[in-house]
Amino acid sequence: MAALSAALLDLGFEGDIQLARNRPGAKAVGFAVVPSIEKAILIVPTGSRRASAAALRRFSADLTGRQKLQRVAAATLFGLWGARSPLASHSLVPGSGTSQGIVEHLSGIFGEQVQISMGVGTLRANRKPILQVFSPRGRSLGFAKVGTNAFTSGLVDREGLALEELNDRTWKSLILPRVIHRGPWKEGSLLIMSGLSTSPVSAARGLERLRNDVQEELQSAYSTTSMPLANSSWFVELELAVNAGPPDSKPFHRLSRAIETLSRKFGELPVEFGMTHGDWTPWNMSVSKGKLQVWDWERFSTGVPVGFDEIHYSLHRHLRHAGLSARAVIDGARTPGTTSSVVPLAYLGELAARYLLGGQSLHVPAVELKAMALIEALETMVKE
Repeated sequence: MAALSAALLDLGFEGDIQLARNRPGAKAVGFAVVPSIEKAILIVPTGSRRASAAALRRFSADLTGRQKLQRVAAATLFGLWGARSPLASHSLVPGSGTSQGIVEHLSGIFGEQVQISMGVGTLRANRKPILQVFSPRGRSLGFAKVGTNAFTSGLVDREGLALEELNDRTWKSLILPRVIHRGPWKEGSLLIMSGLSTSPVSAARGLERLRNDVQEELQSAYSTTSMPLANSSWFVELELAVNAGPPDSKPFHRLSRAIETLSRKFGELPVEFGMTHGDWTPWNMSVSKGKLQVWDWERFSTGVPVGFDEIHYSLHRHLRHAGLSARAVIDGARTPGTTSSVVPLAYLGELAARYLLGGQSLHVPAVELKAMALIEALETMVKE
């Protein structure tokens, strides 16, 4: 409940918001909390069964058959009963006169009164409100990301610029969101993107082939160069960022020493540099009509070692099954087909730095544990 309240405050909801139990036959207003206050993953508008069902009807390539069936069933229940579905025990009900800042702002952008749903993510530095926007009749108009501080606003701005650049090109196998609006929101940033059509039937069909095809297409679109790792601007920037960390931080100190060892032992090895999506995982992609739909481009970058995306994909799939440990990180990072043996080491340094730097704006114990597992894995691998 605290996370929901904080998110609504960030979105400009000012005034009295009550938590009400959904009762059969009672008029539903506000936002239904799915599935419960204790385990909230989503809030959906109670004013439209079509919108609340659509908010649940989203599928990515990582979902199992059972998970897809669960989402289809949940969407069907909301389509029939709306907020009075058995899957929503409570609603958040704004009181009379409560300002609904972001809803009013989005309504002005779209030129009609809109409704929103919002995912409730786990606590982490890059967590930001992600909204699905609906018309009064429940038709999906797009998705909005809201940066609410300097760190998350930077990510939102970065994704908007990346999508504009990528959409200026023609892609054979790739579908990505297009930018509808990019601009300020209060002291932060707002990005509105078109939605991508996902299906429970084809979400993962032909994924491996398409994933490879899209990677080749992306790398071909951005010129690649080869140079010694330590001579690259990417490596210099990584060293500077880590060395600028808090001087009394043991994690930063350990990472800095591991990167020094990496430079000393492997810095002269040639590495190919190109582009990276930055969060290349099956939960950020879905297959549709023989093409790969990919979203979440806020970490898109060029001039980074080629192979980062494939290692990221392999590592995170492995960690989902093996659990978090330095040993699991080492096993997951050793991806067949990586262009250079030093690339997995560079990747671990990059990802550990990402977590540590993000943790400076918001301390999250689970993220710090992940950073430490990455650092320990890097320390082990640079000594081999």
